[in-house]
Amino acid sequence: MLLFSCLLASGRGAGAQQGPGAGAGGGPARSTARQVSDDHRITFRLRAPNAKEVRIANDFGEPLVLTNNGSGLWAGTTKPLEPDLYWYVIQVDGEGFGDPANPLVKTGVRGAESLVYVQGTQPLPWFERDVPHGVLHEHFYKSASLGALRNVLIYTPPGYGPSGPTRYPVLYLLHGMGDDARNWSMVGRAHVILDNLVAEKKAAPMIVVMPDGLVPRGSSGNFGQDLLNDLIPLVEREYRVSTARESRAIAGLSMGGGQALSVGLRHLELFAYVGSFSSGSLRSGGAETLAGILNDPLKANQQLRTFYLGCGLQDDRIAGTRRADETLTQKGIKHVYAALPGGHQWVVFRRNLVEFASLLFREESAQSATNR
Repeated sequence: MLLFSCLLASGRGAGAQQGPGAGAGGGPARSTARQVSDDHRITFRLRAPNAKEVRIANDFGEPLVLTNNGSGLWAGTTKPLEPDLYWYVIQVDGEGFGDPANPLVKTGVRGAESLVYVQGTQPLPWFERDVPHGVLHEHFYKSASLGALRNVLIYTPPGYGPSGPTRYPVLYLLHGMGDDARNWSMVGRAHVILDNLVAEKKAAPMIVVMPDGLVPRGSSGNFGQDLLNDLIPLVEREYRVSTARESRAIAGLSMGGGQALSVGLRHLELFAYVGSFSSGSLRSGGAETLAGILNDPLKANQQLRTFYLGCGLQDDRIAGTRRADETLTQKGIKHVYAALPGGHQWVVFRRNLVEFASLLFREESAQSATNR
C-alpha cells in the first residue's frame, strides 16, 4: 500500500542543508571554507580557536591534516586530484561532522558527509549538463513482508508521464551497507547519469528504482521478500512499466551487489540483467553465490542478457571477483568483467553504473556481454 509520495527533484539529487558541527572544547567551529583551484587542488579552511587537531577525512586520499596559523585558523591543501565528485568530513579533535557551509551532503547510517566537485575540461557522466532532465520521486509504503514503513526513490526519464502507450523497462538499483535509499541519487548521481546517457543515446530510457536495502531490527522478513512481494508490485501498479522479464534489471554496490546476485540469480524468471559492483559475496570467489548458474551454464546463457561483475583494482574484493570471472569463463557463461582503477568507493561505483546502464534493454546486450 502506497502511503505517501513526493517529488524530490527535477534533474537534481536530494540533499539537505547541514547544521553546524561542534568544535573542540565545547565551542563551535565558527566558519568553514573550501576552494577548488584551476589545478584541481582543494583548500580547506576552518576557524576553530580551541582545537588541538583538525583533519579532513575523505575518499580522495589519506586524511588531510590542517595547520593552525597561530590564531585559530586551520588550513590545508590537497595534491592535484582527478576530476570527480568526492566526499569529506571535518574532524576536530576526533569528532567528525559535515561542513556547515556546504549544502551538498550525503547522508547515511554512519552520519553526514559533505560533497565537493572537482571540475575537469570535459564533464563526467555524473556532472549535470544542459540536457532534458528526468524526475526523482520519493515514496513511503507499508511493507507487509517487513512490517515496517519503507521509503524508495524512483527516477523517471525525460518525457515520462502518468499516461501514454509506452511501457518502460526498470532497473532496481541497490545501495551499500552504510548507505540508505537516497545515496544512489545524492552521491551516486544515478539520475544525472541516466539523463546524460539517454541524451547521448548511450542508454535506453528507463525507470530506476532505488530502495532501502536495510532490514529493520526485529523483522522476521528479509530484503528479497520486500523487493519481490511489496516493492515490485508497487512499482508496477503506480508506474507505466513493462512487466516482461526482458525489461527488468537488478544491480547494486557492495551489500547491494550481494543482494542483486542473491535475488537476481535465484529469480531469472523475473530478471534478465544482473549486475554486481564490488560485492562482498564474491570475496572468496563466489562459488556459493554463483552455484545456481554454474550448475547449468546453458540455461544461464539463455536467460541472462547481461551479467556484469565490476570491482576496483585497489578494492580488497578484487581477488575474489577475479576468481569469479575465471570460474564463469571456464564454465562458458557469458558475462562482463570490469576491473576499474580505484578502491571500494563511489568513484568506481559510478563508473560501474555508467557501463552497466549502457548495456541494458538493448537487443544486442546478449552478444555484447562478453569478457574484457
